[in-house]
Amino acid sequence: MKLGIDNHLANQLAAHTKRLDALDARDEHLDAFILEGKQRLLNNREFAGLTFADFNTYYCGEYFDGRHCDSLVRFVAACDPALPTNKASLGAYQKFVLEALDEFMAHHRRKIEAAFDAHYRDAA
Repeated sequence: MKLGIDNHLANQLAAHTKRLDALDARDEHLDAFILEGKQRLLNNREFAGLTFADFNTYYCGEYFDGRHCDSLVRFVAACDPALPTNKASLGAYQKFVLEALDEFMAHHRRKIEAAFDAHYRDAA
């Protein structure tokens, strides 16, 4: 009798492990899909129904109430390209923009996942 229980438990464990492996694989593919989407948006191309203009509206309006956008525009307007310190400032602003892009993607996670699921459903 013990052998039958062991086989049942082993089969249950194997089925559960297979489901977890499938979920892990989906998460890996979704992460790659999102990375590709970020590049598409930064290259001014549509991704999952989202555009760079949507991101810009988010960055200038919703992300920290637009304060980062205000300081970026102020920096660009007053920037002296000949000053070497401006390169470091530009790098900091780029970091803020990329962080905002991550937040934008998280904000639209459901929409992105729906596009991901549709993409792989159509590919199958």
